Parts: sequence; C-alpha cells; structure tokens
Amino acid sequence: MHTKELASLISPQKFNHFYVPKFLDLCLDDVHEVRETTAKESTAAVLKNIAADADLLNSLLDQLKYFKDSSVYSHR
Repeated sequence: MHTKELASLISPQKFNHFYVPKFLDLCLDDVHEVRETTAKESTAAVLKNIAADADLLNSLLDQLKYFKDSSVYSHR
C-alpha cells in the first residue's frame, strides 16, 4: 500500500500523529535505498496531510532544515 492510499484511509490527525514520525525515522535510515524510497513514495502525502496544521508543518520544515544542514552525509 502506498502512502497516498494509507493517507486516504485515516484522518489527517492520526496520519500526522502516527505516520509522520515514522516518515522522519525512515528519512534517517542508514540504508540509502530506504531513505530514497521514503522520499519518492511518501513526501507528497506527508506534505498534503500536514499542510493544514501550521505547527506540524513548521516542525517538519525544521527537521528538513536539520537534514539539509547536517554534517552527517546520510542525513542530507
């Protein structure tokens, strides 16, 4: 099941509460393929679901900035 399909089955609040933290964990995975697949398959659904919640959106943006500025290569 793709993230987009999952997101359509549950409320945005539950999606944000349960799925977004796992999404961020997968973005930090040690395996490049996991990080790449997460980015390709999940980013659009995550952004769509958190766009309505300013606090969640700001939190995600802060996390993404951390990834971008990280000195650890696998976080970029």
